[in-house]
This record gives sequence, C-alpha cells and structure tokens, in this order.
Amino acid sequence: MKIVIAGAGEVGFNLARHLVENGYDVTLIDKDKDRIKYVNEHLDCFVVEGEVTNYELLKSINVDDASFFIAVTDSDEVNMISCLIVNSNFSVDTKIARVRNIDYHKINLFDKKIAGFDYLINPEVEAAKSIIRAVEYGAVSDIFVFDDTDIQLREVFVDDDVNIAGKTLETIRKKSNIPFVVAGIFNENNFLIPAGKYEVKRGDHLFVVGSRGDLDHLFSHIGLKRRKIKSVLIAGGGKIQRLVIDGLISKGREIIVIEKDYEKSKKLADMFPDILVLNSDISDESLLEEEDLNSKDLIITATDNDEINILSASYYKSIGVKRAIALIDKNNYLHMASGLGIDICISPKLSAVNAILKYIKRGNILNVYSIFNGKAEAIEFLLKPGTHLEGLKIKDCPIPKDSVIVAVNRDGKSYIPDGNFAFKSGDIVITFALKDAIKDIEELFVE
Repeated sequence: MKIVIAGAGEVGFNLARHLVENGYDVTLIDKDKDRIKYVNEHLDCFVVEGEVTNYELLKSINVDDASFFIAVTDSDEVNMISCLIVNSNFSVDTKIARVRNIDYHKINLFDKKIAGFDYLINPEVEAAKSIIRAVEYGAVSDIFVFDDTDIQLREVFVDDDVNIAGKTLETIRKKSNIPFVVAGIFNENNFLIPAGKYEVKRGDHLFVVGSRGDLDHLFSHIGLKRRKIKSVLIAGGGKIQRLVIDGLISKGREIIVIEKDYEKSKKLADMFPDILVLNSDISDESLLEEEDLNSKDLIITATDNDEINILSASYYKSIGVKRAIALIDKNNYLHMASGLGIDICISPKLSAVNAILKYIKRGNILNVYSIFNGKAEAIEFLLKPGTHLEGLKIKDCPIPKDSVIVAVNRDGKSYIPDGNFAFKSGDIVITFALKDAIKDIEELFVE
C-alpha cells in the first residue's frame, strides 16, 4: 500500500518511520533541505524536496497510486490546500489533514468532499483528551481505551510508590487475585513480552491490560490507589490548556493557571471567570509561599518549553503536589521524564500519530496505539461473521513470536483469556505486539 505524507516534521517523520517499519510504501515530501537530509539518513523511504501544494510535483510522484494522502506540515492552510488539490486532481481514496487551529473545526469544513479531506486530526485536541481522561482516573497512569469495551491498557512506572519491585508477575497475580495481564515491559531501552516468572524491577514500565474496574483494584493493591483530583495547577495558557480547563471545570474542580504572558492571562481570566489565573512564571519560587501551590492534587505542565515542563512537574511533585502530568513534544525526552517522578508524559505529536494510524489500518482493525514511540503496538480487532478464527482455541492459534492476545470482549463482557478460550464471530480481540511482530499479528487477524 502506497502512502504519501506531506511534511517531514516530528509528526510526519514518526508516522513515516512507523509505516516503513510495518512494510508500507511511503513517499515523504518536504521543502526543508535539512529535514530531507535527516529523513534520508534515518528512513528507508522515497523522499522528495519541494512544495506539497505543487501540482506538478504531486503528479511526478504518481500520487494517483496512493491509497492515502496525509498532510501534516506545520501550516494548517497548506495541509488543507494540498488535500484540496489532491482531491480535485487525483484519485486518492483517503485524504487526512492535520489542522491545529480549533476555529477551523467550528466553521463549515465538514462538507469533506468539497473541502478536500476525509479526516481532520488536531494534535492539541488529542492531547487534551488524553489529559482529561487521565485526570478522571486519578492521574496515576497514561490510559489507552478500546472501542465498545471496558478494556483498558495502562502504563505503570515502578518507582518508590509502587510496591511490586522484586516480585514476580506470577506472585502479583496470585496475591491480588485480580484478572489482568502485563502485555509488555520496557526497561533500560529494551522492550519485552514477559513470562509469569519475570521479576519486576524498579524503573520498569509495565503495560497492563484488564477491565476498568479490575485495573482500579489492581492499582490500589500495588500502591497506586485512585484519588479524586479536586485541585489542579496548570502551567501555561495556550490551546491545550484551554481545552483541558473546559473539560475539567464542569466537574467542579478548583483550577489555578500560571501564565507568564499578560495578554494570555487576561484572555484566560475572561474566558473562565471561575478559575484563578496568576500572571507569573511557574519557576518563580515565591509563588509557592504566596499561593500554597504545593498542596494541590495535580500539576499539569503544558508550556511551549519541554525542559520547563519536565523540571517544573518533577520539582512540584517533589515538594508535595500529589500527581504530575507533563506535556512533551520531543520524543527523546519521554523516557527520561518518566524516570523523574512524573506520573504521565503526553506528546501531542505522538497523539496525532496514533489518531492517524487508526484511519490507516485496514479491514477489521478498530483501534491501534503506538507504544513508546513505536517500540510496540496495541491493536484492537473485530472478528466479523465468517471469520477463519471461528471456534479456534488460543492454544491452537499460530500467534507470532513477540506478540500476545491480552484481552477479549464478548457481548459486552471482558475476558483475560487462557489457552482454552475459543474465538467467536463478534469478539473484540486486543493484542499487543513488539515492533517486529506487528505485521505478522495483523496478517493473522485482519479479515
């Protein structure tokens, strides 16, 4: 399958890398020579230098042969115009545009065939959804949800708050008597699918799958008891912060925003009269004494500076704030930040990649999440009537190496299946696979 990506920035590069590693034929377009050089040095795909809105360039790379055209440059207008050109002049099945300006989502752009695209992706909206969802669950872990089920995948960082270091997964399951599965573990730059005898270590990232209620009980059992978030401190007053405030304020939470730009502070105060807006710098230590900020339940650092977000989230948690969420754009900071006591690290750009992957995946795939910047994937499959897996037991299923079936939802009920579990049409199957096994697990389940 051929996919053309317009824009070789963080989103375009990470999306292209993920698709190339999964065997897709990818063409990447960008006008920046430095980005073109970087992509050529790091990816095995066809790279073209030029304007993504240039009709002759699009014609020269045979866009007509592509199944997807995905516009993810830094310009909303360029993304929409390039999709319009492709829609008007070429026979590409699906056009996707990254559009960050929320106002564009409000105006009449939803006549998609006229506008030229089939789907709009907004990284800020996707990131805000992730933050709001995490807050609803006490901000103890990042949460991935699956369509039409109560099955969730949650990430657990094993630090001093988590009481399972030194215990085997087998022991944890027996003592907790809770149905769950550890789908994968990331530690010291290695990703593995563990056996029951694996001994959990401090610094491990566990990716745990189970029903919502079972995972709540498990987290309480291992020391991550869900606490209601009543007071929230937010650093920064941009688009994501406004979306988060809008999503949290209806729940009656106390919200304090720290924004150093006066005009942004004033705008936020006018938009949300029920919150406290402080025109100050998050790094100003005098704020702690004046406003008693270290007693808050949660800090969300979402400025436009990754380093400030990481340092502020880590510092405020160290002085008493119970939970910390940091917004991080640079992928190489994600692992480092989670080791500094930050409970949840959210990347708007990776959120956008996950949202786009959902539309690219074919057939009976309902959902897909790229884990730890593409080192693994959690994929949700629907077994349609007539499935070749009908009646087949898991123990007899040719499951690829480095992949695992972690959960099944049948008629609204969730199961952590054993080897004797037999598939039926209508089942929603959740799998977890390391990078090299993704293509094979898709071939097994895609109808």
